[in-house]
Amino acid sequence: MYTGFNLRLDETASIFGELKNYMRLQKIGETHLSNQKANYEKDLKKYVRQKEIDGTKIQNEWFPQINADIFISHSHKDKELACAFAGWINEKFGLKCFIDSIVWGYSNELLDEMNSRLSNKRKDDNGGYLYEHQSCNQVSQHVNTMLSIALQKMIDKVEAVIFINTDNTVKVCSDTRMEKTYSPWIYSEIICTQFVRKKPLLAYRDYKSENKTYMGVFESMQFAMHTDISYIVSLKHLKTMGEEDLIQWEKEYSLNGANYEYALDALYKFMRPNEVESTRKLFSVLEDGEIKTLQHAYSTQDTEAEEWEDMQYVWNCIIQRCILCCQECDRYRKALNE
Repeated sequence: MYTGFNLRLDETASIFGELKNYMRLQKIGETHLSNQKANYEKDLKKYVRQKEIDGTKIQNEWFPQINADIFISHSHKDKELACAFAGWINEKFGLKCFIDSIVWGYSNELLDEMNSRLSNKRKDDNGGYLYEHQSCNQVSQHVNTMLSIALQKMIDKVEAVIFINTDNTVKVCSDTRMEKTYSPWIYSEIICTQFVRKKPLLAYRDYKSENKTYMGVFESMQFAMHTDISYIVSLKHLKTMGEEDLIQWEKEYSLNGANYEYALDALYKFMRPNEVESTRKLFSVLEDGEIKTLQHAYSTQDTEAEEWEDMQYVWNCIIQRCILCCQECDRYRKALNE
């Protein structure tokens, strides 16, 4: 993840136009990643390995990591809005947006399948089944963990995260004025954006090549509860974004699209000024081997802690070398000293 945005948006936004166009954009949002939809096998026998179930294989097939540019975090109640927004982004900028329920399906299906196969059960008087609480709880823990890890990996992989902030996702406490959410998945995603490794823009760019390469929520698990559980969240680390910013992004790209190899650069021009220019400067002073090494290191998700520290050390050394040898890098020297 390079950056994240906190976006206030609803279905009446002018970018969507009339209802007919809103529904058309929904369809685009639902289908533009259809070729990367999860292709999973419901027969759990496929995942049995030496009398035990291969949880890693289930996670990789039910919740696969796909190529996308933007992770859209949203409430399940705002699924149509998220799809329309993804369709708008794809149509205007050619970017791919990840929406978990569209690409992965619903984790309840996996939960039901695993419970039916693994949990202790007995028939009830109505012809259905009663499941033992302890075994069901154990299965639920596994499915939730698979989903949570898969979501964290996707957030780490994409370039940008856009959190659609509506009354369905975050509310303000009347007494403390602090923001809170009742969704454990929204809570998990927001916290993840706080602590996931922040990659430099260089990890997602290849300004020296003519070929574009992008390195490029499950809100479906709803449980009937008599008591709501809320979580205090902070959105301060996400850059505030409004509809006017989306309009400016579209305008900038439509007028000067030929000047942008990457559509998100048109957004960063005014949301994160100087970032693109700074990254281009790095490309002018770094050697190709150094760039490829850094990009590979940032793209892998299996890096051990010691390897990650080594990579950070190498990155710092490279930046310092650039600072020492490049007279035009005063701002890098200043940033490093600070």
